[in-house]
Amino acid sequence: MSKNSQNKKLTKLTIAALCSKAARSGPNEDNCLVITDLGCSTHSIDVSGPQVDLEPTCVNLENYGCLLVVADGMGGMNAGEVASAIAIQTIREYFVDRLAKIENTESDFLNLMREAILIADDAIVSESAQDESKYGMGTTVALLWIFDNKAYYAWCGDSRVYLYRENNDVGEGRGDKSLKLQSLTLDHSYVMAPVKKSVFGEEGGLGLTEDEAFEHPMNNVIMQSLGNPSERAKPDVRGPIRIYKDDIFLLCSDGLCGAMRTRTIQDCIENAKEEGIGSVLNKIWSSTPDIEWHDNMTTLLCHVTSAPKMNTTVATTQSEQLPNPSQTKHITEKEVEPTSSVSDNQSKIEKDRSPFTKQLIVAAIAAVVVFLGMYGILSHRAKKTSISKEEVTAKPSDENGQMEQNTIYQNQGNNVVKPDTSSVTDTSKNVTMITSDQPKVSHSNTGVQRSKPKVETVGQPEVQPGTNNKTDTNKTKSLLQTVKQR
Repeated sequence: MSKNSQNKKLTKLTIAALCSKAARSGPNEDNCLVITDLGCSTHSIDVSGPQVDLEPTCVNLENYGCLLVVADGMGGMNAGEVASAIAIQTIREYFVDRLAKIENTESDFLNLMREAILIADDAIVSESAQDESKYGMGTTVALLWIFDNKAYYAWCGDSRVYLYRENNDVGEGRGDKSLKLQSLTLDHSYVMAPVKKSVFGEEGGLGLTEDEAFEHPMNNVIMQSLGNPSERAKPDVRGPIRIYKDDIFLLCSDGLCGAMRTRTIQDCIENAKEEGIGSVLNKIWSSTPDIEWHDNMTTLLCHVTSAPKMNTTVATTQSEQLPNPSQTKHITEKEVEPTSSVSDNQSKIEKDRSPFTKQLIVAAIAAVVVFLGMYGILSHRAKKTSISKEEVTAKPSDENGQMEQNTIYQNQGNNVVKPDTSSVTDTSKNVTMITSDQPKVSHSNTGVQRSKPKVETVGQPEVQPGTNNKTDTNKTKSLLQTVKQR
């Protein structure tokens, strides 16, 4: 990535941060990172850790931009503070190492953020596999990279990136669109994930709005995180968004957005922004204990104090206009080809994720086998109880008076057993006959597996020349009557 000379240091940012265990006992599972100049200049601010208290600091937006990251070790998980620390450290190292090597394109910038999060995910899984006491640890993450007067952001989980702006119409959250403060991110949580339809019915999440999700008892259940041993993380990456003077970006863990509604956070910003970003930060923290504060909390604020204003001559081309959410670039996992470092690292990590995945596969296969077995048994029984018959309809034949006979035989396996009609026989061919007038008999022999009936040729009775056809007909009727009686 080459240095961009177009910036000319027109943009200035004021950054403030506070990360603390707040109302929660025990270690702080939150962690954060602030790097004001990724070019690593001597005057760059580079702070990270679970205990950060950064006073408002004004910096120039340098050639490689600034990076803000929040990670929230998941409550209830083993060693959540370790997972969040690994995520912060890994993302920092990957950005510094790869930034100068990538091409100067937007897709490369988005891919860089995505790869950094995936590498952090792999590092957490690897660490938990080596230490049983850390197995299952995980963390969420939210990342903001401001570069060349544009903002790029990414997230995995329910940590958020907000933007406060007049006439704000960007973002993916489901909050009140009339608010100036909008969530750029959409929580990967059960209550806010979109509802999906499949052959099994509705699945995915509940698709609730921010206000509905805020009140829901399951609003702390997340569907994506870093460190899941059974599934690799699927972070969302977005950008770019053009930045303007007086924009305020807010990154936070759910210790804030889970305790304070978006409208209340906006009120804190509007009531204190004239006094500076430090006053906004203090207003947020001083208001939180009054609304049942219960978690670690991290807030990173970035105020664009100097930049091209909206609707000025600088923002004349279509590419510089404020983008709609549908115009915002989104790179999915399928659209991005991982670099060799990501692919190599993933292959090393797959074995750490495999045990749980194999158990799920085995369980699914077992369920399919049981289903097919039950289906086969039911089909087999149905076949045993079916009736196999061969019917040939009797009708008058040629002028010689010959008749085609309808013969019904009881079929057992591959053998044809003729009904017992020994008293009624035709001496010419010695074949027993039952005409179509005879009632059909239902045979059921469930103890034998049935196959395709074997058809025997039935001979026709010979009519002697010169005999009385009427007399022969009377004899035939007498034979039929005898058969009916039997």
